[in-house]
Amino acid sequence: MTHRDRSEYKTDSSVMAVCKPVTIPGMTGHVRRNTQLESNLIEQVRPLTVQLYEGALKAAQRQVSETSRELKQLRSEIEAEILDANTIIEDLEQRLAETTQRLLESAEELKQSHEARYQFERQAITLEAEVNQLRENSTYEELMKRIIALESKGENG
Repeated sequence: MTHRDRSEYKTDSSVMAVCKPVTIPGMTGHVRRNTQLESNLIEQVRPLTVQLYEGALKAAQRQVSETSRELKQLRSEIEAEILDANTIIEDLEQRLAETTQRLLESAEELKQSHEARYQFERQAITLEAEVNQLRENSTYEELMKRIIALESKGENG
């Protein structure tokens, strides 16, 4: 039994209770007319009540349908936004990994540059010491001969 059926049963039961003939001396006809009027009124009001109920039910169903449609649309939009965000995050993570790799490579190159600079500075100090020693121990002509010999050795390979 549906809710509407129960409501109609209760209404019918109430009407039937009112419609039972009541014997009141001198008023029986009057009570029957009122009962008949009430019964007629209830019969006229019942279809209106059913129409109102069905109209309200249809309106509620439309609202639920519209809300469901809007919810589906929002879910689709949210899922698309999540996919876009995931794509952006993956791109940023890849760029971070590449930048980190380049940073490590640059740090290694910097370390090698410092080591090379240190070696070149040591060579420069050693050469300067040798030049100073040659100056002290050699004459100008000997220095020129050695320079020429070194230059020709550098050209020949």
